[in-house]
Amino acid sequence: MVADKKVLLTTVPRMPEIYWDNFRRDTQRKLFTYSFPRINSFGLRFIKYNIPNIDILEYPSWDEYKSRLKEGYDIVGYSFYLNETDIVKNMVNTAKNMSKGTELWAGNYGALTPSISHLFDEILIGYAELEVAKKLGLNLNTIKHPPLVWYVQTSFGLKINPLGILFTTRGCPLKCDFCQTPSFCKKTKKIPLDSIKEVIDKYNEMGIREVIIYDENFSLFPNHTKKVIELLYSYDIHWYCMTTIKHLSDNWKEWYEMGLLGAFIGIESFSQDILGSMNKVKIDASETIEFIKEIRNYLYLLGFFIIGFEKDTKKSVKEEVNKLKNLQIDHTQIRILTPLPETVLWEEIESKYGIFDKDWSKFDTMHLVWNHPNFTPEELRKLLIESLLKCHPRRHLLRTHLKLAKRHMREKGFFHSGIYLFKNMLLANTFDYSSL
Repeated sequence: MVADKKVLLTTVPRMPEIYWDNFRRDTQRKLFTYSFPRINSFGLRFIKYNIPNIDILEYPSWDEYKSRLKEGYDIVGYSFYLNETDIVKNMVNTAKNMSKGTELWAGNYGALTPSISHLFDEILIGYAELEVAKKLGLNLNTIKHPPLVWYVQTSFGLKINPLGILFTTRGCPLKCDFCQTPSFCKKTKKIPLDSIKEVIDKYNEMGIREVIIYDENFSLFPNHTKKVIELLYSYDIHWYCMTTIKHLSDNWKEWYEMGLLGAFIGIESFSQDILGSMNKVKIDASETIEFIKEIRNYLYLLGFFIIGFEKDTKKSVKEEVNKLKNLQIDHTQIRILTPLPETVLWEEIESKYGIFDKDWSKFDTMHLVWNHPNFTPEELRKLLIESLLKCHPRRHLLRTHLKLAKRHMREKGFFHSGIYLFKNMLLANTFDYSSL
């Protein structure tokens, strides 16, 4: 039983601040940008919420980590990503030196890395609540959704609004060549609607009026999706979602009327040849451009984009980035094509070109780690930074803020929208994020 085992699950220690900031890292700006820092681990929060007797550590200092090891745990588990692998190696060595006989577990996407599997007694692949419970002799009949609250703030530290994080499904069936999700979560599943309702109830009680639906691909199960949207609408909670351009194109007008504020979409490339080679849902690049132009004045848009494909050249990347810039997307996450273990891309690049870099910290999609036919690592890194700056001009910040403010004014009127935005800001700056 869990009472017989003392369990600690931890992330890696906190790294330089920009690494943890989902917006500043993309814009490469300290000013004229929003900040969206990672303040908790979704995976560990889910496990802790469903198995309360375990302990978790989220982004501790090294001293905090070592101090907890001294408490004497039977099991220490590590939640990490590929680029954090070398840090975890040091954490494991520290645990072995300090805690003889402690069982060591690996989880999250970093657990897919074959070369480090020998360091651990257990490798947990996928969302691990049920597996952790089983190993501890417990039975979980259903998964409960924990309250997860993040915030957006200005460069000067003033928080704009609190955001509830919501998951409605897990996994993605699309099997894009570059994505680890099909290997990490082999079967797409729904989060139980009762659990979703329970956490939305809590967000409503807390006064949170906006949520981000962080599914890999929102709208995989149409009936389930419809019920979630109706729940959010019944509480007058606005929402953002991560979804495909196809799903957004098919549904955005209906979703807009039901409270959709924005969407995170995978554009990836404007080259039809490249899109066809990635095993993505078949979409037309020109239609994508026209669709984004159609909706950009209505919705907040975050676009995912990749440079450094096999056929990319300096000229072609600059042309693509200029198209991206001209679309005036609110936020653009541009990344370098990076092969990750257990993906089709890893096998293809390794066999055709070779992966020269074994410094795992470079596998953060911000560095070139394979032998590209047209770029050196330094050239592509420089082009990445230039592209990020080009797609995030200083005026973007004001334009985005005005667009969202206009949305609220259309729905609530000038006076009531002002009250709404003020209450959001007041709550964001007084909310106790550590209490969850």
